[in-house]
Amino acid sequence: MQELLTEYWLELLFTAITALCAKLYTRLRTERKEMHSLKTAMCALLRDRIIVTYNRYSGKEYFPIHERENLCHLTREYYLLGGNGIVHELESRLSELPTEKGENA
Repeated sequence: MQELLTEYWLELLFTAITALCAKLYTRLRTERKEMHSLKTAMCALLRDRIIVTYNRYSGKEYFPIHERENLCHLTREYYLLGGNGIVHELESRLSELPTEKGENA
């Protein structure tokens, strides 16, 4: 057995390295797919919260400061994750509303 290892040590080493690289590649590929799925899901959740906020305040005559700040954080993260679409339009419509009830725009 010792003679076999000494004679074929280089082949065994390359086989072990190749197997390790294949395992690492498979793991990285799986993690990349999972990360993409999480990013897509987070983007969908942020978009949903932005639309819910828009629907809540678009019919009202004001958009409170704390909600405005929250919307700012939601949209910033949404765009950083690669989100796009109608969110920009919703954000600009809400920003036109006054911050207090009865205040003129």
